[in-house]
Amino acid sequence: MKVFFLKAFIALIVTLTIIPLITVYADSGLFNVLDYDVGYDIENGELLTIDLDIDFATLSVEIVSLDDGFIELIIPRGMIDSVYSETEDDIFYVIIDGTESHYLEITSTDTSRTLIIPFFAGDEQIEIFGTDVLLSEPSVVESTGKLSDDKAMMDDKEIPAFQVDVDTVSDDKAMMDDKEIVREKEGGGCLIATAAYGSELAPQIQFLREVRDNTVMSTTSGTAFMSGFNQLYYSFSPTIADWERQNPIFKETVRAFITPMISTLSILTLAEDGSESHVLDLGISIIALNLGMYVAVPTITIWQIKKRIRMINYVSKN
Repeated sequence: MKVFFLKAFIALIVTLTIIPLITVYADSGLFNVLDYDVGYDIENGELLTIDLDIDFATLSVEIVSLDDGFIELIIPRGMIDSVYSETEDDIFYVIIDGTESHYLEITSTDTSRTLIIPFFAGDEQIEIFGTDVLLSEPSVVESTGKLSDDKAMMDDKEIPAFQVDVDTVSDDKAMMDDKEIVREKEGGGCLIATAAYGSELAPQIQFLREVRDNTVMSTTSGTAFMSGFNQLYYSFSPTIADWERQNPIFKETVRAFITPMISTLSILTLAEDGSESHVLDLGISIIALNLGMYVAVPTITIWQIKKRIRMINYVSKN
């Protein structure tokens, strides 16, 4: 009987220890801000409030972060947007608890922009800075995932447009906690590489950004590839980047591991004409080269070592 209770007690302890480690807290829905519906999907956190500061074209998102996670926001362009001109989008500035943060823009339509913003345990406030607010009347938010698709159309309203001076917003953002805010083209960067090399200004990070923006994203196939790759990449990269910051040895290991791969991307600079077929051919060559370096060579090496060990064992027995 004592053995039974002891086993039951051990099982209870193990359950209470492991379940919190594997449980993922998630929530999704629509949050109304000045009659605009902002779609959200948050993992490992809870959304508290979303407020719009009209004077500074800022969307302030208050969360409770239970663990490292992310929040996906479907932001109506009519409520807040960031643009260079009427036909060209600009990036948003994203600040988490006073520090500039990366984000990923996964969808951009005529009516909304969808951002995925990673956060760490303990983060509380996410601020998204744009350039323009209240440009058009509220409309329905279209869901792309777990978010509800059944919201009814809001009554038509005449909402005046406010234009926020870009320089004023930039100056205000630069003053926050005396931290320099780095603008990241195409909405986000390589979190793992940035953590490995220690700065977004590292030559390797600048090179990755240039290859992405000037070569890969200039083609239809490259844009499609990056869209799919980013959705996979941002599912695990914030965690690895956090490990790098916490463990210098792991950081150096990752750095040594990715350096050859980054070097192979220089092949894309040969695509001077930027044609679809040329970039595609070079991209396939790079993938094949990396498969050779990271898969084929280690596999052959391990096979040769095992073969040699078997040969030595055979000779020793005879």
